[in-house]
Amino acid sequence: MAEVQNTTQYLPELSHIIPEKVDNIKINPNNGTTFTPGSHIEFRINANQGAVLDNSKCKLSLRLKAIPLAGVGGEDYNLFSSPSIQSAIERITITVGQNVVEDITNYNRCYSALSRVYTGDFQTETAGSLFDLYDDAGNQNNRTASCGKRLNTTEGSPPVCNEYDLSVGLSLSSLFGPGSKFAYPLHALKQPTFIRIFLSPIVPELLYSKKSDGSSYAYGVGTSYQLSNVSLDVCQVSYGFDEMKRIKGMMEEETVYCVKQVQSTTSNIDYSSQARVILPNMSYSCVNNIIFHYYYNSFSAGSDITMGNSAGCGIFRNNLFVNGVSLNSIQTGTNNSQFPYNSNSSFGASLIKLNRDMNMVFDTATQICTMSGALTAGTIKGNYNNINATVGFAIPSSAVVGIALNTTATAPEPTGGFISGFDLTQALDGGDLKGMDLRGKQVVYSADQNNTISDATLRTVQAVANVSVKVYLNLRDGTMRVEY
Repeated sequence: MAEVQNTTQYLPELSHIIPEKVDNIKINPNNGTTFTPGSHIEFRINANQGAVLDNSKCKLSLRLKAIPLAGVGGEDYNLFSSPSIQSAIERITITVGQNVVEDITNYNRCYSALSRVYTGDFQTETAGSLFDLYDDAGNQNNRTASCGKRLNTTEGSPPVCNEYDLSVGLSLSSLFGPGSKFAYPLHALKQPTFIRIFLSPIVPELLYSKKSDGSSYAYGVGTSYQLSNVSLDVCQVSYGFDEMKRIKGMMEEETVYCVKQVQSTTSNIDYSSQARVILPNMSYSCVNNIIFHYYYNSFSAGSDITMGNSAGCGIFRNNLFVNGVSLNSIQTGTNNSQFPYNSNSSFGASLIKLNRDMNMVFDTATQICTMSGALTAGTIKGNYNNINATVGFAIPSSAVVGIALNTTATAPEPTGGFISGFDLTQALDGGDLKGMDLRGKQVVYSADQNNTISDATLRTVQAVANVSVKVYLNLRDGTMRVEY
């Protein structure tokens, strides 16, 4: 058995073996032509003895049609989108035969948090705005978080919305996403590959409404959307018999590919001064880092966009404990409970460190920044804040109050949000870094918070883990499996 390192993984374009042809293939769903919230899209990719897939070029194409209904009380309103069509995806599973080789739960919220940390608004508003739902560049001032499009031209009850043809990568997938590190071996498989994309049943995770004056919510009860013209566009590289024989001759009977996958878990977190959460489902052999973000468990009439909205609740210090032992000798944040925003630099530095050195801080692409407005509703503009966009520390006592959105009809205001993260890589003999083995261990997240509320809507804390896994390809029986 041979383990294939990132620097030596087989890639057709780096091989001296010349392909017979390269085809861009459009794969249609095998379970329908139109899809609505709560349904799923299924693609079947058959084995092919003479081909591989270059999945770094794989993309999901579709047409989005919003279906707004009359506003509450007949009020006119505007309909906006979340920053990406990927906000509609609740889960993605990839199976080969009966073996699940990738399973990304809470996909949309994972994507929202990770894109905030690892991509800049300039990136998403230039390239991203061409094929996704990001707002046009320059449509707003003083913002750092990317935001979605206004889908209608004028207010209405219901508003008349434009349709959008979109084309995006499966950003979080290690096997079919833009970060795929090896050619997908159709030639070695004896069973089809199924990609299933589950759409969230919660419409406000993709769509939300706002009146032009920002004074009231008028979300149309029953408002929905429809996806059509759906396809998975893949790049297939085909080889002749002799060339494919050479390729198979260079492979071990069982080859191991090292990839990094996204795994997540959610738990309720209370408003106590010292909140403690035991993280379930974190039993992986190699966890490189974990980031945390927070959201309310309910919606306010579908009016507030919640994707990307992260309710910090005055967090001024947090830590991670593994079997009762603190991960860090120094906790992230400060001891200043009265001014939790003073901890932002410490929280921000811990996020930056997850995938880059601090000396690269000026080269980072991120939507994380400090506050650009006063701590009052309607003035927080896409900021990295841990106290919520309400006056002072006045977190809602019973009613859900989301981050304030725009007060104009032209474009949505990006949401504020607090995200924290922990680096779990460890130095081994030889100097290589490896993630922490959390198998069979209790992992506890702690958050010291300024706000203590007895009667409040529940929040959820989501832990998004970057996990190294091994993908086993068996040439003898044509199977693929993963080991965490």
